[in-house]
Amino acid sequence: MLSGVTVMGHAKKCNELEDRLRNYQVREQFVEVERPLTPTAGGLSDELSKLAALNADGVLTDTEFLRRRLACSGTDGHGV
Repeated sequence: MLSGVTVMGHAKKCNELEDRLRNYQVREQFVEVERPLTPTAGGLSDELSKLAALNADGVLTDTEFLRRRLACSGTDGHGV
């Protein structure tokens, strides 16, 4: 069983690690930055075809595919 002193020591180390992660912006390096969707020269149809292919290949989940499809078509998904 852990003593109170041991638990407090671990909590202090966790807080120190949390501070370091924040100070060196480590988490930000692993956060995926979503690029804005810009239609290519082929237009909206080509963009939607590419998204469908990525979804079929398993690169995009169904939820991600739907979200990006709605973003391409300029709707927010409400009322769909």
